[in-house]
Amino acid sequence: MQKRKKTNFENLIKPIIYLDSCIIRNALNSRNKEDVTFLEELRKRKYECKTSIYTLLELFEASKDRQYLIKLVANKYAEVNEFLRKRTERDLNYEELDDISEQINSLFLKYEFIEICNISGDEDWGLVKSICETSNIHISDIIHLTTAFINNCTHLVTRDDFLIKEGNKMLEDNDVSKANFIICKPEDIMKLFPE
Repeated sequence: MQKRKKTNFENLIKPIIYLDSCIIRNALNSRNKEDVTFLEELRKRKYECKTSIYTLLELFEASKDRQYLIKLVANKYAEVNEFLRKRTERDLNYEELDDISEQINSLFLKYEFIEICNISGDEDWGLVKSICETSNIHISDIIHLTTAFINNCTHLVTRDDFLIKEGNKMLEDNDVSKANFIICKPEDIMKLFPE
């Protein structure tokens, strides 16, 4: 893994936080009040926050799956096995799709301080490939990790224990200093940067 540019002193005082899709999904569905509180705290502290276009894609996919499952169960009394079999053949109508889009877009309007960034170019995708070849991290998490890393984030915040363990191990094995980039939980950010 290539070494990241050194952070300036200001970045050591104020983190640049990449939000994994699970944090945003928890806020979208109000599944975890701690994550809603965490996002509000980030807004209050005026921390620079980023996520990726891939997060949006994951939010749309999860929301469509959820809506389709509700539709199957409510209308047809379907079993979970039927949902799993037909999941890639959803039959959501334009109104249902529009409701999903409106819900996700409203979330990003509410949390306008979250910048959407991306990876691009052969070098970035080469890094994705390299991490994929040398780690046990799931490809979707590799995309998040790479996006955070190349967009100069200091912290990737997630609730995924495996990503935290494997990602930090991979960073350490590749001599990426923990002072430059770390993967952690939301509560760790609050401990690392008490107000």
